[in-house]
Amino acid sequence: MGFTPSVFVLKDTYPRLEIRQLAKNAKQFALFILGWEEIRKPDYEPVPAQYVQIGGIHGLPHTLWPGDPDGKEAHHPPPIHYQLPWLGYCCHESPLFPMWHRPVVMLLEQSISEAAHKIAERFANKCPEQADEWKKAANELRFPYWDWTNPDTGEHGLPEMLYQEKLDLTLPPGEPQPAYNMLACYKFGSEYPAGFETVSQENELLPKWVTSYFDQWTQTYRWPKMIPDNHENQIDQINKHLTGGFNEPGSWFQLRLEVATTFNFPTNQIPEEYSANAWDQYSNVRFQSGLTSKNGKTVRIPDAPYWDGANSLENSHNNVHLVLGGTGGHMMDNNYASFDPIFFLHHCNIDRLLAFWEHVYPDIYIGENGYYQPNSTKRKSFTEVDGTWSMKLDQPIDGSSALTPFRKGDGNYWDSNSARWNGDKSEYKYYTYPSIVDPDAPHDPARAVDINKPVLNPEELERQRTVLQKHFGLDHVAERQKEYERIGYYPSFPEPKQQPHEGYEAVHKYRHFVVNVYLDPFILGCSYIVNIRYDLGDAGKGVIGTASVLARSRQEKCAGCQHRREAGARSRHVVVIHHSVVVKILQHRADEASEEAILKTLRADISLPGDIPIARLDTSRTDHSQDLPKELIPVITLSSAGVEAKKVDDPGHIGDQPQDKSPLTPYETYDWQDHGDLPGGWVKA
Repeated sequence: MGFTPSVFVLKDTYPRLEIRQLAKNAKQFALFILGWEEIRKPDYEPVPAQYVQIGGIHGLPHTLWPGDPDGKEAHHPPPIHYQLPWLGYCCHESPLFPMWHRPVVMLLEQSISEAAHKIAERFANKCPEQADEWKKAANELRFPYWDWTNPDTGEHGLPEMLYQEKLDLTLPPGEPQPAYNMLACYKFGSEYPAGFETVSQENELLPKWVTSYFDQWTQTYRWPKMIPDNHENQIDQINKHLTGGFNEPGSWFQLRLEVATTFNFPTNQIPEEYSANAWDQYSNVRFQSGLTSKNGKTVRIPDAPYWDGANSLENSHNNVHLVLGGTGGHMMDNNYASFDPIFFLHHCNIDRLLAFWEHVYPDIYIGENGYYQPNSTKRKSFTEVDGTWSMKLDQPIDGSSALTPFRKGDGNYWDSNSARWNGDKSEYKYYTYPSIVDPDAPHDPARAVDINKPVLNPEELERQRTVLQKHFGLDHVAERQKEYERIGYYPSFPEPKQQPHEGYEAVHKYRHFVVNVYLDPFILGCSYIVNIRYDLGDAGKGVIGTASVLARSRQEKCAGCQHRREAGARSRHVVVIHHSVVVKILQHRADEASEEAILKTLRADISLPGDIPIARLDTSRTDHSQDLPKELIPVITLSSAGVEAKKVDDPGHIGDQPQDKSPLTPYETYDWQDHGDLPGGWVKA
């Protein structure tokens, strides 16, 4: 990955396992924990492989990583005077976001594996009869992921092994021994990384100032108490959110649905010239190829390619960060997040989701030629608008842009072309992920989605995307039928203005509703959340979903942030209204048109991570007067679509009536209708 001396190279390809599955492999798990412990030692060699050095690449200390000592001369193309002292190397709200985070996990994987091999050698010498087993475990060990989309998250929350103080490790000759849990936190020792400071979000817009004592807390914390001598992770608060269903922001149910809707881009139907635009919409919440600012309001670029209802991977990524960080914790601040070990378990899962997405969308990619512009014969380059430690403001980027500071074995930087999963220029990565089984055939491996087997058949690609939609909980027919069985009838929806696409038929008696949220990520100088809720009074209230801004502290000092604010840039977020909520609203407001009933029932509020309220949308303000600066006011709109699937060539199939069986091809959408902004005016909390 770029550091010398003693460059360690993984051998062969083995799967990265979910952390709970890795724990069942006693020898691999022991080597993983002990290896991570080893690289945390301040005297570990080589220095670039130390965890504190790897953790410092993403954000603070905003210095040159020692594993790339020639980087200041080699960066392409910014000279040293363009390096931004308030930024780390990481790319966020950028088309490079997913690919940049891939090699940072690979780097930690490599470092732990090197330490694990040395430990396995010691164990082999100590217990020769187990030598082959320990060496095999070290060779097959890969970095694990925490699958927060797993149903167990919705039932139990954070796995205990990610926060309990001690773990039992099986060591030679085979007896369990208690060990300090490397997964619970990172302890900084006697010296903090350069730049750590007490961060107080002092802003007149905030009713309560959040203070994070990063230069006084001796370890990373999740959802801490805002006191200098805090010694507590409020895991109960994290679990309340993860298991909260419709009652809490950031629940497993909502996160899973956000991931499912990243698979709403159509398969085999996106023209090649639009590929980069689709990648932009998927890869990040900025979406620079599709959005612009007009009269202070975010609007779509007229006639630019846009896939309504298709979500960004970065949206759920942000939500998980803020659920874990809570009020003032390390994970809610991009300057400090990567020192918490759960950062890498989370990003390994993001990488897994990316790999499966790439597998079923092999032709959607950032490319080398920029993105399509309507009414123009020229394509426009993507840019790294905010800059990074190694990229200047508005630097043009593409598939060959260096993912600094990560180098390959040949000495060249990784770029998106080489980091891709199955692209023409993809390079060997020594890891894979377990297959995702077909929910309709869980015991048939031939039906599973296996990212190790590139699919050239368009029909098979569609089948596999169907599997992924259902795996992550997107099954419109099943949702519709469940509500039908509950209430005994199908609610009425707006008449479609368009017919299904040729070769497709409608999912009858059904409509898909989403809320679009556009935010200024820099207005508060810290991370914040917009919650979308519903309120039916005594008939029920709940949280539909969230749009999260994951920021870094001190952004008021950031020229790039000021640059973006002046440009009027905003981030885009899609919040899906689950069909059960739609039906509940229409039951309660049966005398109103569905879109009108939903608009009147929706609520919105702005809060800081940790449930600290900032403002709310007062629906009684019919004059739309606002008590907030216009920059803080999010643009929130409601839209809906019909849902379709490919026509079924079956004599027994009746295409113009609701069917109780889900289609065998992916769900697509058509007839998108805009139902307007949420009514009311914003008031301070």
